[in-house]
Amino acid sequence: MKDTYSIDVVGCGAVASYCYVPIIEKHPRTVLGACCDVDEGKSVGSECGVPSFTDHTEFLASGLVDALVIATPPDSSWRIAIDAANCGIPIFLESPIASSPHDACRLVEAVEAAGVTCMVGLLYRDNLAIQQITEWIAEGRLGASLASRMASFEQAHVADDPEHNERVMAYMRKGSLMLFMGGHYADALAMTYASTPVSVKGWATKTRPNLPQANHWIGIVRFEDGGMATIEMGWMYPSNELDNGSPITQPSVLEFLGDKGVARYNFTNGRLRTSDESGTKIIQMPRAQNSTPATLGQVR
Repeated sequence: MKDTYSIDVVGCGAVASYCYVPIIEKHPRTVLGACCDVDEGKSVGSECGVPSFTDHTEFLASGLVDALVIATPPDSSWRIAIDAANCGIPIFLESPIASSPHDACRLVEAVEAAGVTCMVGLLYRDNLAIQQITEWIAEGRLGASLASRMASFEQAHVADDPEHNERVMAYMRKGSLMLFMGGHYADALAMTYASTPVSVKGWATKTRPNLPQANHWIGIVRFEDGGMATIEMGWMYPSNELDNGSPITQPSVLEFLGDKGVARYNFTNGRLRTSDESGTKIIQMPRAQNSTPATLGQVR
């Protein structure tokens, strides 16, 4: 086992700059070896004093990579991951791993054939509030056959900030935002439910005419024990408040309702509230648990 590992990054946007690069630099057994981004101006390599690349194939062949963090959009991340797997390089891959089931299967097959480690970063695995709700459900405090709702209205339309609006639109041009974020929300629900999903249905609509695709999505998951979960996302509605400096339409929440109690977590203010037979309890979670960059920063 080596004393220090070189962890490199492909895709040097906001997630890499504010999350993965600082983690790599702070960990006592990792160093940032090199960076790669097709946009030369985005690469943080020069700022960190490490080599920078714009071609990931050249990057992978450089011999600088012990392990790789891939933080690119899903339309390209699976191809980069396959190339890394073929080079025998362990991978940490941002979710979603691909933009279609076909491409995701190709990636899985390549990783299995190469015998390399491929980890997927999911936002809420280390969220303390969700862990607490999971414990309450396991203890039976909320009852059985739960109904739940996870709603996110994070990216608002800001009338006097066209640059912000264009950043959101750029994401939407690359694929469904239910694809980008829905997997994280579904994973959070999967962490809490002990039952097996038996059906999934979804609907989407576009409420602003100039958008490249639908901006409001609703998905319903039904479980074997009779429970039901709703996942709802709404982007590009008028800005109504701020979350850690970012414009949002309304707070993002996770709610569970059972025959014995209810639990509600507000991602925006970090307040976890439960009401059951023993009374009502409010827990203020650490602020680091509420912001997406900070939550991402807990992913290992």
